[in-house]
Amino acid sequence: MIVGAGLVLLLLVTDVSSGGSVTHLDLSVVNTIAVSEGGPQWAQTCTDLGSLGVSGAVVMIATLVCAHQLWRLWPLALTAFNVAATGLVVSVLKAAVGRPAPPAAVSDPGYSGYFPSGHTATALVCFGTAAFLALALLRPDLSAPDTPRSGPAGPQAGWDSLIRVAVGAGLVVGVVVGLGTVLTGNHWPSDIVGGLLVGTVVLVTGFAATRTHVARAVGVRR
Repeated sequence: MIVGAGLVLLLLVTDVSSGGSVTHLDLSVVNTIAVSEGGPQWAQTCTDLGSLGVSGAVVMIATLVCAHQLWRLWPLALTAFNVAATGLVVSVLKAAVGRPAPPAAVSDPGYSGYFPSGHTATALVCFGTAAFLALALLRPDLSAPDTPRSGPAGPQAGWDSLIRVAVGAGLVVGVVVGLGTVLTGNHWPSDIVGGLLVGTVVLVTGFAATRTHVARAVGVRR
């Protein structure tokens, strides 16, 4: 999943940077749906879910509750990595691509670029991480020292299930937020795709690293 998403992201970055077919498709879509500044109220509400104030608060609450209930530090490390990595990757890509604003957006001369969508990536990662931590509270056996060796229904399968559900939850929220940013005129459609790809890569990487750490820490054989 990581490799596939990374390759698609690379191709998208290359196309957007060179003003290729994706940029022309973006313009056609924006003109077709007649995006106007501000957009409908429900779209603005969806966009707000991707702000660090909202999504950050959700993941922080989930992190503190999970760390306290499991009495482990890995939830804190997971959240710190996911949020920091997302911010770093989004910032680097925005500066590298330097994409101009959509027609309906209020252009900010100090803004580094619009690709990828930071709101989309942040929502995906924060809500996906929160979902993972909430599910982890339902499966404390996965990080317990006496967890048995992996089998068809053992820890490996349990972790994989948690990761799939959490990434799916993050993608749903990310798509909702991304749709809101397009309808409010703040982003091009491909900015949203870029944000979803960035968020997916970061999320899966963080989850995989956490699974490896926990497995080693508690002596679970994968």
